[in-house]
Amino acid sequence: MFNPWNRHPLGRTKTVGITGLVQSGKTVLLTSLISHLRNHSPGRLPIGGNGTQVTEVCALPLPPGSTPFDVERYREDLAAHRFPPKTLTTHEFRAEYVRSDWSFTRLALHLIEVPGELLADSIVATHPRFDDWSDAVLRVLARHDFARLTGPFLDALESSSDQDASTGEETLHRAYRTALARMVLAYMPVVTPSSFLPRSPLEGVDSTASEDQRIAALVDQQVCGLDRERQFFPLSAAQRVKSASILERFRQHYTAYRQEIVLPMARRLQRCDELIVLVDVAMLLEGGTGMLNANALFLEQLLQAVDPGFRPPAAVLNGLCRVLGGFTPFRGIRRLTFVATKADRVHPTDRGNLLDLLKDLVRPLVGRIQATRNLQIDYHLCAAVCCTRCPDPERHVLNHPAAASAVDRPPSVVEVDVSSVPAEWPADFAPGDYVFADPAPWMPKALVRVPDQIDLHRIAETILS
Repeated sequence: MFNPWNRHPLGRTKTVGITGLVQSGKTVLLTSLISHLRNHSPGRLPIGGNGTQVTEVCALPLPPGSTPFDVERYREDLAAHRFPPKTLTTHEFRAEYVRSDWSFTRLALHLIEVPGELLADSIVATHPRFDDWSDAVLRVLARHDFARLTGPFLDALESSSDQDASTGEETLHRAYRTALARMVLAYMPVVTPSSFLPRSPLEGVDSTASEDQRIAALVDQQVCGLDRERQFFPLSAAQRVKSASILERFRQHYTAYRQEIVLPMARRLQRCDELIVLVDVAMLLEGGTGMLNANALFLEQLLQAVDPGFRPPAAVLNGLCRVLGGFTPFRGIRRLTFVATKADRVHPTDRGNLLDLLKDLVRPLVGRIQATRNLQIDYHLCAAVCCTRCPDPERHVLNHPAAASAVDRPPSVVEVDVSSVPAEWPADFAPGDYVFADPAPWMPKALVRVPDQIDLHRIAETILS
């Protein structure tokens, strides 16, 4: 948009989606990034060259119905050594920025935070029919990685009959909810429908609750669908033949859920110009091969749902229009940035391996897309807030704050031994084979101060390019 009265008369807009695997640090990254941009210091967050200064000119209004990204509240949480609340809805932040090395342009930046947990419904987005979704989900649940968690449901589905349809349906539904509850507690990102994920603390469950108590609470309190009256779960081909009335009802519930919940989220991501995907590689090492394989599957489903890249003719036309400062006629994701987050959890000498593991995980997935489309791929390492210190480079130990014992008391500092990060993914590894630092969160209480970070400037440079 051209404004002759503005010092930077040429305005352009960029929409960037930020998502990631479970507990990958999306909220912390955005909070730290916005704090750095509001109090930008080229020495602490170098962008461009020659001391380029970034200025947030003004906040921009959000569209009706959007949920704002509450950066002030999240910053207060981190300053009190608390993690921000779990994000289970899409949040948005909009502001206008200029850089000192931009002579004529200004950028209206739209940042959209999409919880990775909700993207488990990518499998819903790519399957318009309930029958096809059922077959796809059952193939996933039958994988060896999930056998311990989903075996009872698959056994119940195999042995079910339509002699007592109502009883059989409730038994199968409870078995499926139990399987999903086990997946939630194991941090497996394949919980679909994602409505089963808790939006608030579970009733009657506190920090002393056992795993069985948490599973029971999830099964009793969560729903698989739009509401308790419109739930569904996958049915095998044989079950779909036996239970025609149940099948028809589930098809209706599935279609409504897909139209009202999943497709709007998928379209929102597809309209982004760029997508940043966060991956806590250290957590995947800690979780074993099952978690690694599950998250690889998650990334594959995500890429299918957002459909990134452009065919060559559209890419050329979009590029020409951007050079001329005009509107790009084809909307969609032209750049994917994968970030190995929480780099402060590993020893400084191992951070290069962390990035190599990220590339080994992602390259086979994006290579299929790049073979036919124009799509820019970037890989970065980052710790949005660096909470650890290395007291001795010769030892594999890190110092970091432990969780505070009281709200108004600063956390104590502990020293932990951390594992070495392998140069490539092991052929087989179990949960607990690798252990890394697990620091309490931190943020300066003074608003004019910005947190220590590792390579956050690479993410900022990507967003503000």
